[in-house]
Amino acid sequence: MGRFALMAVLASLGCNDVPDARPEGKTPSDVTTAAVLDVVQPAPRPLPVLGPSLFGLELDLEDQAGRRLSTATLRHRGPLIVSMFYASCSYACPTLIRDLANVDRALDPAVRAQTRVLLVTFDPGHDTPELLSRLAQAHGAPTDRWTFARAKDDAATRELAAALGITYRRLPDGNYNHSSVLLLLDADGVPRAEVQGLGQDTQAFVAAIGTLARTTTAASDEPAHGISPARPTASRFEVHVAKPTGSPRVATDRVDALGRPVTVGCATCHSLGLGDGTRTMGATLTQFHQALVTRHGTLACRSCHEAPDYANLHLADGTTLPFTEVQTLCRQCHGPQGRDFDRGSHGGMNGYWDLTRGPRERHACTTCHDPHAPAYVGMIPARGPVPQHFGGE
Repeated sequence: MGRFALMAVLASLGCNDVPDARPEGKTPSDVTTAAVLDVVQPAPRPLPVLGPSLFGLELDLEDQAGRRLSTATLRHRGPLIVSMFYASCSYACPTLIRDLANVDRALDPAVRAQTRVLLVTFDPGHDTPELLSRLAQAHGAPTDRWTFARAKDDAATRELAAALGITYRRLPDGNYNHSSVLLLLDADGVPRAEVQGLGQDTQAFVAAIGTLARTTTAASDEPAHGISPARPTASRFEVHVAKPTGSPRVATDRVDALGRPVTVGCATCHSLGLGDGTRTMGATLTQFHQALVTRHGTLACRSCHEAPDYANLHLADGTTLPFTEVQTLCRQCHGPQGRDFDRGSHGGMNGYWDLTRGPRERHACTTCHDPHAPAYVGMIPARGPVPQHFGGE
């Protein structure tokens, strides 16, 4: 604002006939100038929405005191920082927790009082509440606001990690390879800011926490462990994912007595010990599946298929999965895509965004992607209907 424009605003404010309520020791010009500068300050930019609410997941966690935490009890009227770790990690996770402690210390005291932290372990079988409690004490974590927790099992852990966009893999020695992410959620569980990696500049993240704190009201009846009770919500319809109905079958050139195509299940041959699961290309096979096109990195058959009958899948850590849970298999390598699927920006969708109005239908990974050659052929987007919507060119 230029000098003359500011003087004009000051003059107009000075003409108002109001009682003299200026603070003691302040001149009228001091008070008026402060008022004008307060008026013309630009409003803070709204934080971006990085995806749908994490509270759409049916979370079932146990904290360091052995208390159960559900999606409902995780709701909090203020900023919530979420990340993942595991207790026996010797470098990355301690560094992540120190980064988080530095963020916490950088907050204004009033903002810090409203901010909660939730750290969930990758290793629910090993990291018991007692171990999580000792870890919290070792890091000097303020347990009135910081919660260390574990999911009920490995499947629930993988689901949460995918929603957060965190990738991880269990190694044979019990350690984990994993990404390091700090995710900031608002009072409705919607992600608003994130930090990827260790030792990053967190000034923008700290500022985002302050913005959220200023736009929410601190809860006045929070329980001791720092998670406030759920707010009433409307009933929600279900989300149905069109998963595979079972293990795949191979088509043949024959029909049965009723004219229906005959298909053969995987176990018909593979339960007899037939097949070389180390092959990476169908063209190298000598009897069956020669026409199979495989373009999925360096993966071989047994990278995903469970030997010896191939009727199931398996994860990198050896966990057996039925074919109906193929998305869990995909998520262990394609975590960001799994996160985007959970947030609605990846995978087809029919039905309602607002689940209080109606149900939603989603597609599984293999509905659109061939698991043996998942990459799509490059496409040129079709031109949109500009003339119809905007009156011609």
